[in-house]
Amino acid sequence: MPAKKKKAVKKKPDTKLIKESFLQILHSSASIKEALEEANLEKGIFNQMLYEDSKFKQQFDDIINQKLELALLDSALRASSSTILTFSLTNRMPEKYKGRTAVNPETVMPQQIVYVQEKEDKK
Repeated sequence: MPAKKKKAVKKKPDTKLIKESFLQILHSSASIKEALEEANLEKGIFNQMLYEDSKFKQQFDDIINQKLELALLDSALRASSSTILTFSLTNRMPEKYKGRTAVNPETVMPQQIVYVQEKEDKK
């Protein structure tokens, strides 16, 4: 009597591992497209992961925000633009940098930024 063939069970990919791998790759990638390609992750599946997993979406957003902030600061420093730098610092880190606006009807941009030293908790 011939042996029965076992049905091939399709193994579901470990989405947690895929997500962690993608996020690590994204940190060092120049673009989302590059990270998707390197992680071998389809755009549709990636979008589904973002939609279904709020923790993954938050981690993704944190990385993208960090990359945007660095790019903006880099651009401001290369252009020696105090306006871009001021805007970036006061809007991205308002708890550290507070804008002081001067009376200037032509602009709503802070004219000066002030670094706020964080107080360390004493234990």
